Amino acid sequence: MDLIHPRALRAFTVIAEELHFGRAARRLGVSQSTVSEQLRSLEHDLDVVLFERHSRGVSLTEVGAELLEPAGRLVMDNERFVRQARSVADADEVFCLGAPAAAMRLVADVAAAAAAVDLRLTIRALTVVEGVRALARGELQAMLTGIADGLATPGIDQIVLAHSEVVVIMAPSHPLARFESIDRAQLIGHRVGVPTGFLPVSKELLADGAKLPELSEYMSFPHSMGELIGGDRVALNLYWYHQLWRGSGFVDRPLTPSIPGQMAMLHRSSLSGEALLNVERVTELARSCLAEH
Repeated sequence: MDLIHPRALRAFTVIAEELHFGRAARRLGVSQSTVSEQLRSLEHDLDVVLFERHSRGVSLTEVGAELLEPAGRLVMDNERFVRQARSVADADEVFCLGAPAAAMRLVADVAAAAAAVDLRLTIRALTVVEGVRALARGELQAMLTGIADGLATPGIDQIVLAHSEVVVIMAPSHPLARFESIDRAQLIGHRVGVPTGFLPVSKELLADGAKLPELSEYMSFPHSMGELIGGDRVALNLYWYHQLWRGSGFVDRPLTPSIPGQMAMLHRSSLSGEALLNVERVTELARSCLAEH
């Protein structure tokens, strides 16, 4: 049976998030040639083409978009195994921070800033739902994520970093892209993707009488790109997230009436002492990095 090296899968998912070999290499801490070779090796082993190469970067092929989510899950499973193996020796010395895949550029900056003040971070790419569960189990110290205003989870506190409204993200060719803003009722009849865990609240927020658009969940914004590229659906997310991906070729439109949201640091309400102090330190680093994006 052929085995795929975890580094090749990790390279695939990071390139898909960055859509640029140079930025992917910097995130992975390797040379650009190494990233290119890992991708070529993966494409050869799978006998598929995952990306279209062009002068400004790369874009996912239909096959690449289809394989991105299962590849992401394999990468997360591998990272989880490695963390569990390492946690026996140094669990008390590491601050474990969770964040959605779409926020990894910001989190990489936070990790670098933490290292400069001798605070060691490990990063986990998680959906909001997975992050809240990991916090409850004590597997994370904090979760940096975007959430809609008013969402609360018992036992979990929020520290607001910045406010940001929900926008509609789509390909420039989508029929809704011709409008300067989009009324919620205009979404009816269209396929609308929402972040994992936001389906119930999205149904409540988007309901127009008895009618709803065709809603489905996506694992993370990078994993929704395949269907966005094809113009098959739109995605809802915070404007701040799309700003991080402003080079991806998609457009965004404000939603009316607006749905307010925020970037926040989540942590267990029961934290105290040094543990809470470390959350506050990481929060301040994140706030500073956020202001630079």
